[in-house]
Amino acid sequence: MLLTFAGYLYGGPEAFRLYHEEIDLHNPSGLYSPKPEAALFLPIIEDRYQTENAMLQAVSKGDAKRALQYLAQYKGYTGEHRTGNPMRDRKNGYIVLNSLARKAAKNGYVHPAHIHAMSDDFARRIEAASTLGDLARLSEQMLFGYCSLVKKFSLRKFSPLIRNVINTIDFNLHEPLSLAFLAGKFYANPSNLSNHFRREKGMTLTNYINTKRMERAASLLRSTGDYIQKIAEQCGFLDINYFSHLFKRYYGLPPTKFREARRIMGN
Repeated sequence: MLLTFAGYLYGGPEAFRLYHEEIDLHNPSGLYSPKPEAALFLPIIEDRYQTENAMLQAVSKGDAKRALQYLAQYKGYTGEHRTGNPMRDRKNGYIVLNSLARKAAKNGYVHPAHIHAMSDDFARRIEAASTLGDLARLSEQMLFGYCSLVKKFSLRKFSPLIRNVINTIDFNLHEPLSLAFLAGKFYANPSNLSNHFRREKGMTLTNYINTKRMERAASLLRSTGDYIQKIAEQCGFLDINYFSHLFKRYYGLPPTKFREARRIMGN
């Protein structure tokens, strides 16, 4: 059928050849059999995987000190000679490390959106590295970065409902967030949601929303030259006067003065 359809599109089935490899789906293990010489390397292989697992466990808990200790051992396994090019071999090893570390961060209950940005950044930096020394330093920065991500964004201690609420707030600060909106989104009783959030997070839902919005506003004031009105809208405020009042309550200065002060301080 496929060849007939392709014939209508490309001018006849004779232009196509099908390649087929017989695979026994009922016996997938038949595709692999251990080599006799592998027994010679069993202690090394076992040690590698134990070290790797311990390192990734440390990352999933945000324990940078322990993760870096295991990294020192792990580095001995990232320079395996597979391509004949030491730099390429080491880069390949750290590409694998980047993938493993991002999985560990995910196991630490960090939202994939946070992880994706960091993973992409390190992938580019690995390819751009020009010396083995650069790569060695980059591997340390990588593990420290993922551990920091877990410490800052891990939602491990929260119930699934509160995790969903926190992630919705963090990634939608420009939306008209409210208790009623969030309760409706997750089919929760507003009173129960409010109580659960306060108990698990240690603050009211409204306080959390305002805190995250103020943090975002401060970041935009530091890093952009956008008008205050635009920044207010990006943080979910249509009333610029209320935005300025709330910002001053959090940071002690209105937005314009805050920006000027950070500019003078070079921060």
